[in-house]
Amino acid sequence: MFSMAHCTENECLMNGSNSLDETDRSSMHLCPVCLHKLQWNLKFDVMRRYRELRDIYARAGYADLADWTRRRIASLQPADPSAVEPTACR
Repeated sequence: MFSMAHCTENECLMNGSNSLDETDRSSMHLCPVCLHKLQWNLKFDVMRRYRELRDIYARAGYADLADWTRRRIASLQPADPSAVEPTACR
């Protein structure tokens, strides 16, 4: 799908599986490489995706997933937002 092969490098949602049991044990998250590939294909905002997932998980009562997503958002945000250089238009 989206010209993406199964992930073989990381524990990832894009890992292949040969059984329902293997699928049930797989990660619910994309690894950074597959997330980047999907973002490139679909042109979505990664931070917005994580914020929306966090809110969905919290509303549905999945506190552990909401907490994982909160930590992921924090790890992706720069410590000092003013230190991020704006990208130049081309």
